[in-house]
Amino acid sequence: MITVRKTPAFTMERYGRLPDMDRSFDIGYWQRLGPAAIFEAAWQMAVAAHTLPPAVPMNSDFEELLRIFNGSEVRYLIVGG
Repeated sequence: MITVRKTPAFTMERYGRLPDMDRSFDIGYWQRLGPAAIFEAAWQMAVAAHTLPPAVPMNSDFEELLRIFNGSEVRYLIVGG
């Protein structure tokens, strides 16, 4: 059995122009959360993808995909680009 230790909530913010952004913020965020949280987030996305009803087409349109996830009450986190 795997024991997941919850870390206290924290806030990380980054402001700037999109062309000037790199992946350092994303890397720092996930490193701070740790491997258990990374696995949990990946697992939630895998379960969400598996439990979508077959009648819902997987559309390449990003906004439509977010609507599908919201309609299924899936918790998600989008990081990176």
